[in-house]
Amino acid sequence: MDAIKTINMIKEIAIKNQNRCKSQKTRFVTNDIKCFRQGDLYVFRVADNHPIGNELKRNQIADGVSVGARHILNGDFKIYDGVKSPAGVRELNSRIGLGYCFDVKESTVLVHPEHDNYVFKTTGRFQVLHQTDLRTLRRAAD
Repeated sequence: MDAIKTINMIKEIAIKNQNRCKSQKTRFVTNDIKCFRQGDLYVFRVADNHPIGNELKRNQIADGVSVGARHILNGDFKIYDGVKSPAGVRELNSRIGLGYCFDVKESTVLVHPEHDNYVFKTTGRFQVLHQTDLRTLRRAAD
């Protein structure tokens, strides 16, 4: 499959995903969920005392300006610089993919135009880890 066909196929999938009704695009984060994926981000539940950096005044948990970077929190939350990966994550993934850390209250929503939305039915601290492209040893692009 050539690159143009692949890009067009990805665009079609994104359009179909955006056209799904809200109830089909919504997932819920409860106390028993320890990790979930939204596109190229892995979001881990961590202990409430998990190390954090400085608080940031933002609502986007993935850097960038492309549609793929639009992982946005809405609701009652605080975002911090990430300083430590969750336990059990390989050192290579930690070095390349460490993202922001955030605290949420119930009803906070993590949205993205191309992926399912996540409604937090719990409070707690979460650590973001970006997917690693093992061919290039860089963050994977969504």
